[in-house]
Amino acid sequence: MARAHAAGPGERPARHRDLSVGAALTRDEARAAVETGIRVAGELVDAGAGILLTGDMGIGNTTPAAVLIAAFTGVDPAEATGRGTGVDDETYTRKVAVVRAALDRHAPDPRDPLGCWPRSAAWSTPRWPG
Repeated sequence: MARAHAAGPGERPARHRDLSVGAALTRDEARAAVETGIRVAGELVDAGAGILLTGDMGIGNTTPAAVLIAAFTGVDPAEATGRGTGVDDETYTRKVAVVRAALDRHAPDPRDPLGCWPRSAAWSTPRWPG
């Protein structure tokens, strides 16, 4: 299921796909998201910001974050996956299984950080490192 995200100033809305089925983004979409983060960070610093913090309030964002953590660190998905909004044991077990399946299906390569995002994360996540 693809969902549209609200675009920030000067951004085009992007779409992401269900990481349990296929890549969440294309490599070009991931690159565009990183470049957006870089641009926005630069604009904020130029406007006088002394510190930049990132975050996201979306539901479901801790699952792709767990995929990235497990991909980059090599830890077991159960260690990388948290309860997010405080899900019950059954939902947590299913969440860990989704993270494990995404890692198995997409095999994100930690030596290719830009390539990891299309396999695991939505549009908002690659903007953070900007």
